[in-house]
Formats: sequence, C-alpha cells, structure tokens
Amino acid sequence: MSQSISISVFEAVGSPLCVASEDGKKVYSRLTSAIKQNRSVSLSFRNVSMLTSAFLNTAVGQLYGEFNEKQIRALLKVEDMEADDLALLKRVAETAKLYFQDAQRFKEPLNESISVFKVVGRSLCVASEDGKKVYSRLAAAIKQNRSVWLSFRNVSNLSSAFLNAAVGRLYGEFDEKQIRALLKVEDMEADDLALLKRVVETAKLYFQDPQRFNEIVLKEFEDDDGTV
Repeated sequence: MSQSISISVFEAVGSPLCVASEDGKKVYSRLTSAIKQNRSVSLSFRNVSMLTSAFLNTAVGQLYGEFNEKQIRALLKVEDMEADDLALLKRVAETAKLYFQDAQRFKEPLNESISVFKVVGRSLCVASEDGKKVYSRLAAAIKQNRSVWLSFRNVSNLSSAFLNAAVGRLYGEFDEKQIRALLKVEDMEADDLALLKRVVETAKLYFQDPQRFNEIVLKEFEDDDGTV
C-alpha cells in the first residue's frame, strides 16, 4: 500500500464553517485522488466548528458512488470529530450507501402531504418552536427522498421566525437542488409566499458563508444611525 496521508478539512475549506456542498467538493477531490492511489487517508476535522449533512454528503457520501464500501472502510479514517458530528457523518454514509445500491428507487420519490395547521395545531404560526415541528417532518421526508406538498391551508398568521425554523433550516441540511426537487408549497396567500421566498433567500446566503453573512449584518447595524 502507498504511503498514508492526512487531510485537514479546515485547511481544505479555509474556514471552520463547513456547511456548503461546494466546499465539500474540495475535500471530496482530495479524498478521491488519495483512494485512487490506494493511499490510506486520515481525515481530520480539527478546528471545524460547524458541519452540515449537505457538506458531508458531497465530501464523503459521494465516495460510495466512486468506490466500493470495503475499499473506503479500509483506506479512510476520520479523526477529531465531536460525537454529534460523527453521528451525522454515519447517517450521511448510510444514506449514500442505500442510494448508490439502488439509485433508481431513490429517483422515484414517494409523495407525502404535510398540513402546517395540523402539525402546529392552530392557525397562528409565529413561534420558531412551532416551526421546528414542521421542520422535523420535512427533514424526515426529504431524507427518505419523498416528494412533499406543504400545505398552509387554514393558517391565518405567519412569521419569518416560524418559516426560518420550518423551511430555512433545510438549506443547512440538504442542498438546494434536492429541496427544489422534493418540496412544493400550496395554499399560501401572495404576501405569505413572498415572505417565504425572502426567508429562503436569506437562508441560502447564510449557509453558503455564515461568517461573511454575519459580518454583513453586523456592518448594517454599525452603519445604522439609530433613527426610526
């Protein structure tokens, strides 16, 4: 076997925030290059403060479409991961293995309808805690590659806090292409739909570069003269 190497995720990405699938590609290219040379790889997550499944799926999950599981297990080792991040990586790897074992089945998603009114239990959908209830249902469906119709019928009041917790967070868990393919909304008033679109655009910007996003927001506050 060729000489083993160590790959630092932090150095490959250039940031402790590893959330975007585009950044995952930087790690994936290094891993594939090493494995093709039959080199043993230690993948270090030292100094990484934030991880998403979208990033991990691109960085590691895609390997299962390029190499067999036995080869990956023999050559790739991870280190310096927190317990919750390691659990997330294991879920991503299991999902990837299932996908590449039967990609055609995954390309034929089942349909599911989720009623926001029924999940929350009332017509006023304003609290982020209630949004999390919807998010958990959506995330579970998308992880199973199920096509989802999210209905806002009988919802009389929506807030950006609710929508961010329910839908915006999805962009930190899945890539945009997957969300657009599987999630559809219905029964929304025009102003609520406009609010949802603003929430989604903000979420995409945040998860693409959280550090830069926070810097922009902070600068806006610093430039504000305090007048109303």
